[in-house]
Amino acid sequence: MACAVLAAAGMAAQAVGPAYAASGRVTTAVDNGVTLVTPTRVLDTSVGRGANGPIPVHGAVTVQVEGVAGVPASNVYAVVLTVTVTRPTSPGYLSVYPDWATPGGTSSMNFAVGQSVASTVITPVNPNGRAVFYNGSSGTIQLAVDITGYTASVVGLAGPGGLENGAHNRILDTRTGLGAAGPVAGHGTLHLNVAGLYPMAAVSMVLLTLTATGARAPGYLTAYPDGTARPATSNLNFAAGQRVADTVLVPLGPDGLLDLYNGSTAPVQMIVDMSAYVPFGTVTGSGGLIPLTPTRLLDTGTSVGSPGPVAGHGSIHLVVLGHGGVPASGVRAVIMTLTVTHPSAAGFVSAAAGGGPASTTPAVVFAAGQTTANLVIVPVGPDGSVLLSNASAGPTQLIADVTGYITSG
Repeated sequence: MACAVLAAAGMAAQAVGPAYAASGRVTTAVDNGVTLVTPTRVLDTSVGRGANGPIPVHGAVTVQVEGVAGVPASNVYAVVLTVTVTRPTSPGYLSVYPDWATPGGTSSMNFAVGQSVASTVITPVNPNGRAVFYNGSSGTIQLAVDITGYTASVVGLAGPGGLENGAHNRILDTRTGLGAAGPVAGHGTLHLNVAGLYPMAAVSMVLLTLTATGARAPGYLTAYPDGTARPATSNLNFAAGQRVADTVLVPLGPDGLLDLYNGSTAPVQMIVDMSAYVPFGTVTGSGGLIPLTPTRLLDTGTSVGSPGPVAGHGSIHLVVLGHGGVPASGVRAVIMTLTVTHPSAAGFVSAAAGGGPASTTPAVVFAAGQTTANLVIVPVGPDGSVLLSNASAGPTQLIADVTGYITSG
């Protein structure tokens, strides 16, 4: 296996300040902070693990996610999952939600016929510790679910750095005029009021599912705090006519707005489903989510961080501590958008702590020639690096944009 040890390139970024005046609340242990576990597959319908597939048209499967795979048996607020859809026979979407809720027309990920897609999903669980996976298509799908982490439950609202439920509400659909009328013009920017939609006194960042649809030309979307310079990074990429979604963890601007930039030459429709937010405040405990101005640490296509492409079954050790605004210590994991581009063969890229074995859980799944992105939360190894592995037979270019980190205390 080819392997290179690299120091990340790029200018250091500063943590984004409060979206509103800080509430003065200080915590010594992060309420609803994120704890990572060894990725464990709890559902694979293609082999009958957890449920037999395929999942039928508009069908759903309920999965126990509390008390398994290193997740405690009680007092769990939400789980962090890697969800992979394969062999869809019709275009559609997957919605993930606790089983006390009902499908509300929101999506956690989208797929085309025959397309394999992986996405990081953070979803609350019900008191029985279960989550529901709904196939919102007119065809069948196979589904795999890996548990990668959880947040503990607390009484009342989450503290600074923790995740608070955003009720999985759709807050933007430019197709219908919800939030703003679309489509958004080529190289246009939409200013979305997020904080004003919720009773948030102090918000650091929000967790969203961002969807692009109806694209007339290839391009990308970038989400960033209003009132700041647009970063030279992307959150998702799309082809003409493609409907694609990705999880986005993005800070808000001082005015409570976030900006959505259409990096295409042609108009595109945008959809935003909100699933959680992070209260602002002083984080002094472990498990707290800290936002950063997105910074590109790796782009093998332009030799940022490493020359490419990454060889088939090759890997990169990317040093992240002390780079892109990530502190040199006190960091348990980094939050990154990983993008695969120009792959010569189908496969997936995995992400794991540096110094250990490669993960078998897909972080980004792709077909030959397909540009695909996904948000990932990756533990940091003792040497301050993460291991990015190309589990396909052919070379591919790889991009990594750091957007935040999780504290270790």
